[in-house]
Amino acid sequence: MCARTARSGAATDPVIPVGRLEPFHGLICPGIGFESGHTIWLFRFEETPTPIGRYSEVYLEEPDGTLTLYTDPGEAATYVTAYHEFDRVEAAEMAWERVDHDELAVAMKVADGPTLEVRATLAPTIRSRAMGALIAVTPEVVGRTRLGNAVSSLSYDRVMNSGGTKLRGLTDTGCEYWGDADLLLPVVSATATLDGTDLGEMAPSRSTRELGDIRTAHGPHVVFGRLHLEYPVAGQPATD
Repeated sequence: MCARTARSGAATDPVIPVGRLEPFHGLICPGIGFESGHTIWLFRFEETPTPIGRYSEVYLEEPDGTLTLYTDPGEAATYVTAYHEFDRVEAAEMAWERVDHDELAVAMKVADGPTLEVRATLAPTIRSRAMGALIAVTPEVVGRTRLGNAVSSLSYDRVMNSGGTKLRGLTDTGCEYWGDADLLLPVVSATATLDGTDLGEMAPSRSTRELGDIRTAHGPHVVFGRLHLEYPVAGQPATD
C-alpha cells in the first residue's frame, strides 16, 4: 500500500520506518538534458523483489513535456507505473553495450516505434569524492532519521546538484522511497540519437516534470547502489 493511504504516527517518530521498503539493486541516472530539449533518465536494476528480477527503464521527456516510459521487459511497466505517472508506456528491447564506472552505453528499440542510443562518460570529481566520503562515514541509522535525511539530502543537492531531490520521500503516486548509494559519479559528457537524429550536446535539462520528491538532476550523474521502494503496492500483481 502506498504511503498516501497508510501513514499513522510516522510524523512523530524520529526514525523513519523502513520495514515496508524493499531494495532494487543497480544504477540510476536521474536525467541528462540535451540541446534538442529532450531529457533522458536511465535505470538498470540487476536485482529486484519483483517476480521479473532484473529489468531496465528509460524515461524520455520530449521538449513539449511529454514523458514516456520504456521498459525491458515490457512486463516491468506494471511495477514502475505503481510508483510514477507517465503520458505513455511502451515495451522496448535494451542492449547495454557498456556498464562500468567510466561509461554507460545503451541502445533501445521499440517494435514499430523509435530507436534510441545513449552514451555517457563518467568521471569522479573532488565534489563527488566528498559526497562518497560522507556516505561512507554516515551510519545507516542516522540516514534513516528525519534530521539525518534532511542533512544528507541537502549535501546531495549541493555536491551533486540534484535539483532538490530528497534522498527519502514520496513518489508522485504517494509511495515511499529511500535512496542508498555506494558510489556517485558525474556525467562529464553524453551523446544521444533518437530515430537516428542527433540530440546535440549535453545541456541543462528543460524538464518540467516532478516525480513527487524526485527531481531531474541539474548536474547529470549516475548513482550506483539501491533504491528502496514500497513493495508490493496497489496495482501490482500479487507475488507468489
